[in-house]
Order: sequence, then C-alpha cells, then structure tokens
Amino acid sequence: MHKRKVTGWLAATIVATIFCFSSTEGARADDFNYRVTRFESVGTPNFVDDFGDGDIAPWLLNLGTVTDEADGALHLKSPGSEISPFPGLNLNRSEARLPAPLFYKADAWTVTSEWVIDPDTELYEGISFAMDIVGGSTILAVGVLNYAPTEAAILGVQPGLVAFVAHTDSGFSNLALTSTSITPAQFTGNVLMEFDHPAGGDINVRISLDGGVTFIDFGSFSLVAPGDITMFLYADPLVGAEEPTPTPEPTCPTPQPTPVPDSEVCYKTKDLRNPKFERMDVSLSNFLHSQIGDLKKPSEICIPSSANGGSINQPGATKCCYKMKGASLPLPMNFETIGVVAGTVQVNVGKPLKFCEPCTVGLIP
Repeated sequence: MHKRKVTGWLAATIVATIFCFSSTEGARADDFNYRVTRFESVGTPNFVDDFGDGDIAPWLLNLGTVTDEADGALHLKSPGSEISPFPGLNLNRSEARLPAPLFYKADAWTVTSEWVIDPDTELYEGISFAMDIVGGSTILAVGVLNYAPTEAAILGVQPGLVAFVAHTDSGFSNLALTSTSITPAQFTGNVLMEFDHPAGGDINVRISLDGGVTFIDFGSFSLVAPGDITMFLYADPLVGAEEPTPTPEPTCPTPQPTPVPDSEVCYKTKDLRNPKFERMDVSLSNFLHSQIGDLKKPSEICIPSSANGGSINQPGATKCCYKMKGASLPLPMNFETIGVVAGTVQVNVGKPLKFCEPCTVGLIP
C-alpha cells in the first residue's frame, strides 16, 4: 500500500496552466451515473435501505443530483455541483447525506454500502466514488478513484486505478491518504465499502471488489467524535474527464487572458420590501467545508473600485451580499493572506457571516 500525508494545500496562490488538447470523442465524466443498491447498518442503529421506492429519504441531497429509481438503486449522477477541494483539482460532485443523529462513538455499528460498477465503462481516468463519515474532528472516506499523475500528485495517491482511504483527526491540512493499486479485472461483483466500529473504539475500514468474497483491509483509524456522526455517499469525477479517442489534427484555441480580480468597496444595504426579500436556504461548498446557508436579508452591495490610482479590470462585476447563518468549521483554521493594498496579514477563520453572488444593479429613479 502507498501512504502519503498531504499538508499545506490550503494555499493562497493558484497557478493557472493553459493546455492544448487534441479533438476527442468519448464518454465524458460530466455525464456520470453511479449506483448504490444497498446501505446497511448492523448494531446501533440497525436498519437497511434497499432503495427503489422513488424517494431518497431518509437520505438528503447534499450536492449535485441524487435520485432513488425503480431499478432499486440510489443514483449519484450528473449534473453534479462543481467543487475545488484542492487547488487545481476541479470535481463534479453528487452527494447524499444521511442526517444525524443516528451514529455515535459510544455505540457499536457496522455500515456497508453496496455499489454496482461496470468495469468497462465506469472506471476510466478521472473517476472517483466513495463513502465517508464526518464526526467531530474526524473525516474518514473509503472508495475508488483513477487519476492521471498530475491529479494524483495533488491528492497524494498513486496514479491510475486505486482503492483508497482518506483520514484526518485534525483538519483538512493534515489529511492522510492510503491507497493500493487495483485493476478492472478485479471487479467481478458488486463493490462493498465497510466501516466497522466497536463501541467507543477505532473504525476498521475495508473494501471488496467481488461482492464480498475477498476484501482489501486498510486497518483501523481513530475516531474523535464527541457527538453524532454523519454518513455520506458521493461520486465526483474530474470536470471534463473522458475516455479519449484522439483525432490526428489538434485543435488549439487562442489563449485568453484571465481577468485580474478588482478591489471592492462594499456598501451597507436595507431591504426596501418592493418586493420583500424572502428568506431562503442555499447549498454551498468550498475547500473549507460544505454547508446549508440560511440567507436572512440583504446586507451589502460590493462594487469594483480603483485602489490608490489602480485600474478597474471588470467594472461590471458587482456582487450582492446577504446576511447568512451557516455551519461553523469543524476545526479552527488560520490563514496568511496577502492583499494588494493591505499586504500580509495572518487571520483566524471563524463562522460564516454572509453570502455574496454576482449581480447586476440599476439605479431606481
């Protein structure tokens, strides 16, 4: 097995690279459909979800598209929500969440998710699917992915098709990954992903590629979870991944310069109630965490502005901001920020305060 600890990936600077691709035709991972036919918990709690009743409950949609269909499977499929959990790694994620409270560290439980995988069409370069849990300061995932060397190096796993475990008890910046190389020929039955948790103990993790005849045993991992534990199922192929069929002539678009973000001045706003702003929930995801934000009311308009005589690159890139109540980070995080005007500052990141989105503005006579 290959082990790697990923540190320092919460970088302040992202380097963009322009590639020239050959024209291709093939099955794009942007059009994906991964099927989970069974989720079972033995112990406390004790239940089975065989799916197929047309309702994803008790699961909740966390990201992308999740459906419960008549073929007896929970489908994690396109369109997904585009996320970038690591700089340079852009994913299309569809994710289901089993809401808490159900699982606790003090209880004994074994959970198994069963996946139907076609090795001829669903294991090509760029794919990833997994089961994971989040509880307290612990994040633990087990699954399958297939990355080229560039993307594999970002994540810290072996390139090619692998079974993997990702684990941390102290925040994303200390994420440790263990992987083992596998081949499509080993997929001779349904894929079983298993977390086995004795009461109050560590979690034993294993995966089977042949319907449970044999298992790849990753060993045990610590669980720091003073409260409840949330289960997730997800599929998140790389954006634009595909099985390529190259044609002889390359097609190279003319590179376009990326606009430089502007400084902004934000102005406090008040809802004129014409019409009244309706409070709403929005599903949000970034490299810190995923959450459901409760948008309460308009709070600010932020307008691109010249700072100390500088230019304005995108004068129409106005943002509208709303006061938001959201989930706190699982662990405190510190950042070093480098501003064009304010320079270098070290800060502690706390709870979310507002949600901002691109918008158009027009003066009311």
